Amino acid sequence: MKNNILDTIGNTPIVCLNKIVKKYKLTGNIYMKLEFYNPGLSKKDRIAKYIIEKSRENGELKDNQEVVEVTSGNTGIGLAIVCTIYEHPFTAFISSSVSRERIILLKKLGAKVIVIDSEENCYGNFSGKNFDKLMDQAKTYCKNNNAFFVNQFNNIDNIKAQEIFAKEAKDEFDKENIKIDFYADFIGTGGTLAAMINIFPDTKFVLIEPENAAAYKEKKDISGAHIIQGGGYGKYDLKFIDEKKIAQIITVKNKDIVDVLDDLITAEGILASFSTAANLYGAITLLKENPGSNIFITCCDSFLKYLSNV
Repeated sequence: MKNNILDTIGNTPIVCLNKIVKKYKLTGNIYMKLEFYNPGLSKKDRIAKYIIEKSRENGELKDNQEVVEVTSGNTGIGLAIVCTIYEHPFTAFISSSVSRERIILLKKLGAKVIVIDSEENCYGNFSGKNFDKLMDQAKTYCKNNNAFFVNQFNNIDNIKAQEIFAKEAKDEFDKENIKIDFYADFIGTGGTLAAMINIFPDTKFVLIEPENAAAYKEKKDISGAHIIQGGGYGKYDLKFIDEKKIAQIITVKNKDIVDVLDDLITAEGILASFSTAANLYGAITLLKENPGSNIFITCCDSFLKYLSNV
């Protein structure tokens, strides 16, 4: 018996994508950890729970104090759930280009949602163009309202929360005597990738970027729009990314994301997201280049949050 919904966060299953490997005529294995098993349907529930609980414990976050975050939706949904349990008002600053489902879920969970018009003004396409605007307005709001700013892009507890994810995976792979050769990750804040680097010292790490927002490949900020929400902001020099630890960068086109997602759903029955499809595209690319390898990726969230985008 769980005390509340927060006790269901974590311990998500890992599946082997045998049918995808067969469909693409590859040799090796692709392992995917299904983070949509978390109550907010994404991996971001982990950082929401960890940051709020640690901030309450150390006194940085006071009882009943308002919590604020800039989010494309997933972190916000996780925070809305956690804030409901701990009785904190929650306010999300979010771009108008995200899916309707994300905004609906935030409001249903009782969050105050402040929508900032997207610079690219194109629903369903996402870029980092208005990222700085969102951050500036959120910081001003916090100052004026004495609110607690989660600040996931700069909060070290982001990495600590995702280390729990990484340790869960390592324990399972060690139990099955499986050595992971590559971990491929489409980055948002970079917290999951940083955590994996800390826990998997013998694994090679591959960064996935949208083709027209490949900031790390080009080594500069790039604001190209793409269909992947929750990452690919085109920001270079993210706080949590250590370039020396990155073995390879793979870029992915919108069409490839859609095609791979369709294959994942029809072959494996996994209702995953666009960011997950980007991860899978990276894994398929790596197996083509490195036959027989074991690739690990994250299923970041659920297709159910993107129905209005397809």
